Amino acid sequence: MYQQLRLEPYAIHTTFQYAGTDGKRHRLREAMVFYDPPEYYDAPGGFLSFKPSIPKSLLLDGEHNIESHFSLVNYQIKQIRTALAIASLLNRTLVRRI
Repeated sequence: MYQQLRLEPYAIHTTFQYAGTDGKRHRLREAMVFYDPPEYYDAPGGFLSFKPSIPKSLLLDGEHNIESHFSLVNYQIKQIRTALAIASLLNRTLVRRI
């Protein structure tokens, strides 16, 4: 809510988290409100962002069966494999862009 109202919060409380304290810390880090030294967020070599895409034809065309499911999954795995190969060659950490 503070973001919608453009206010600066002065306290944050994490709710129940199955992963306990580690999960709460992770949530705070995702929101960039947990204090960490700058090197925590700066991976050696930098980052490579990756935004997967799926052709509509794989989702909508034809019959939905095992073969079409495997075609879809294989398409996605090939994208990830390619992105990981590029990140590895560049010595970067691969992150998924939303």
